[in-house]
Amino acid sequence: MNLLAHFESLPDYQNLLARLRANLDTIHTVQGLGLPRSARLPLVARLQQDLERPVLLLSNRADRALALYEELQFWMGERPAYYFPEPNPLFYEKSSWGRGTRRDRLQVMTMLARTLIPGAPDPESPPVIVATVRAVMTRTIPRRDFLKHTSTLRLDQRVTPEELVRSWADTGYEYANIVVQSGQFSRRGGILDIWPPGEGQPVRIEFFGDEIETMRAFDPASQRTVEKIAELTITPAREILPIAAEKAGLPLMDLQEYHIPLAHPFAGSLLDFLPEDALIVLDGSDFLAAAVTDIEEESLSRREEAVQAGEIDPDFPVPFLTWSELEDRFGQRAVVELGYTKAPEVPALAAAFEPGPRFAGKLRDFVDYLQQLEREGQHWVIVSRQSQRLRDLWQDQLPPSD
Repeated sequence: MNLLAHFESLPDYQNLLARLRANLDTIHTVQGLGLPRSARLPLVARLQQDLERPVLLLSNRADRALALYEELQFWMGERPAYYFPEPNPLFYEKSSWGRGTRRDRLQVMTMLARTLIPGAPDPESPPVIVATVRAVMTRTIPRRDFLKHTSTLRLDQRVTPEELVRSWADTGYEYANIVVQSGQFSRRGGILDIWPPGEGQPVRIEFFGDEIETMRAFDPASQRTVEKIAELTITPAREILPIAAEKAGLPLMDLQEYHIPLAHPFAGSLLDFLPEDALIVLDGSDFLAAAVTDIEEESLSRREEAVQAGEIDPDFPVPFLTWSELEDRFGQRAVVELGYTKAPEVPALAAAFEPGPRFAGKLRDFVDYLQQLEREGQHWVIVSRQSQRLRDLWQDQLPPSD
């Protein structure tokens, strides 16, 4: 986006950039930029572009996080943006996570883990990940277990189909006659199909004896080959490993993410998957803290009711991380707070962004205003979902060309 280039002319942005670059190896928090909401995502996109580091943007609510994610894709252009969703069930509710939630969360975890998986290709560009605080609070598979049960298959590798099928079942893949969804696998003699959550398409593996002869990504709708591949990274298909659950004595027939704290006693978090040089951006510390307080209070009340009703044991592990535990896991990573928490009375960078007048849908009045800016020699840029209509109106106001 050309609009992002205008940050270069802002001395206070350059100061912020210099502070972050100078503190790559020390704990550093930038409190209270006091930015208006319209300026926050352009800043995040430009910081990611200039720093070339992964960014985790935390928000307090799912609707706010989704809105941020959708708008962020505009500012990011060709660079990757991901959404890390929170599960639908509340803490201590024994309900299944949706397939989409499983897929999207594991896609982000796989993408972040690629730098730690031998032989896996690194992401072409550092990503920006948008998540709610509850999504990050939710306990997940520890990074160590995730990496331990991740493998890479290559052409000419010697391995039996039986070994692969067994390992896939142990790590959460479900058998299906035809693979049409992420997290499924199938077998037809010496042909195996599998769809790892981190892949955009399923892959067909064909054997010659106990040797991998070909691997081809294919379209799940038509079952036709899309491209041949030389290697495939296969990660766990769920955030709870059946093999770990079995060791913990849990029933596999009704295994759910509700059981993560029992199957994986050492709490894992998305923050554990973030590289050490990642930038953590808070949409508003005060809103995040209030959201965490509400979540913890509601969860404690729900836990007490469940214990009294005999639905869970009194010693059931806490299925989430507290805000203080999350802050501990920020570690040495730089943290930037976009909102007004601890912001000075007149935030320096925020002073560069002034709200414009409102026109209540009166587009011609808006065009007249732009003409006034033109006469005053002011530079202006429009970001709007009605950009084409505004362009047409603007063209109508221009004098005819010779």
